[in-house]
Amino acid sequence: MPSLETFIISDEDGFQALANDWNRLASLTNADSVFFRHEWSDASWQWLKQEGCELCIVCVRRDGNLIGLCPLVRRRITLAGIRMRKLSSLAVPDNQEFSLLADPQDVECVAAALFSALRNGTVQWDLLDFEKLPCELPSTKALLNAASESRYAIQETLRHANPGIDLRGGWDAYYGRRSRRLKKGNNLVRNRLERDGKVVEIQCIDSSNDDLDLQSLLRVLEDISARSWKSVTGLTLDNPGPGAFLARLSELASRNAWLLVWLLLIDQKPVAMEYQLEFNGVVSGLRADFDDEYSDSSPGTLLNWRIIEQLFGRDASYYALGPGSNAYKARWVEESRELVDVVIYGNSLRANAVRTLQLYVKPFVKRILGKNGASSREDD
Repeated sequence: MPSLETFIISDEDGFQALANDWNRLASLTNADSVFFRHEWSDASWQWLKQEGCELCIVCVRRDGNLIGLCPLVRRRITLAGIRMRKLSSLAVPDNQEFSLLADPQDVECVAAALFSALRNGTVQWDLLDFEKLPCELPSTKALLNAASESRYAIQETLRHANPGIDLRGGWDAYYGRRSRRLKKGNNLVRNRLERDGKVVEIQCIDSSNDDLDLQSLLRVLEDISARSWKSVTGLTLDNPGPGAFLARLSELASRNAWLLVWLLLIDQKPVAMEYQLEFNGVVSGLRADFDDEYSDSSPGTLLNWRIIEQLFGRDASYYALGPGSNAYKARWVEESRELVDVVIYGNSLRANAVRTLQLYVKPFVKRILGKNGASSREDD
């Protein structure tokens, strides 16, 4: 019987040495997902290590050959006043999906080996947080089954829809199916800019641009991001973590011909942008920002319209807009892919205390408060 070996990679040299095997397993898991690639995790790590995270990449070998891995990070958190050891996906907010990486025929034994390592104390942990697991992938089912068979408590915390657009039809037919409200809004934005005498230009920048100056482009993107309404979130590109992430991602994406950036200029000033990756025919929208000073001109609306129109003319099959229930997305999309977040509770006293609080105490209190609120309304 083939022997399995589970080991942990926690240093950067070991992480980088995995690149070739990592990408082989990523292709076997889903050949069209850029988010499973080593390059994506490399860029994400540039952000996460600034937040005090530690690498915890669980690897599984069979007869000396790497057959699967689960890219995780470790951190200390405080939850409900309790200090916790948390494992979570090696992922940043820009991530659109996450998975255990393995050949589908090996995914069940790799998931079982992962939870065996978690059970036998190879890794010290209290909580395991998986975000944006694709519901249709065998790896998601294998992970949850292995956790259940290990008798861990599992809590589904959130369901996401990652909306998208099939680009294989023509633009005219697709836009003809859009609502009158959407078309009217687009035309109002365009007409307002023209009426005000603004000179509007859309630039598409990709890895094929011979004169691409990556550092200059990053400065433009950072400036737009810093001036957006998102500046209060701490996630804009002028912050160290997000800035380091996008700088590394842009370097790797440019090298691999994945980079796709759109800029909207008003009177020659860049005021809106969208940052995308184009991989195996799938365009993934990662970041969209606009200068808040120009909010009355609705530059984001105009740029989004023109991007989708021009994507129909590229050699791409699908545009993933990114998880989120934004109203503007609903007006454009015709399909979506379902994702799920889950938390798995360990067997430590700390984990059991938090599990009791999250699964039983908080729902009970919410029910009581809800009943009291309903009674008060009836009394009124």
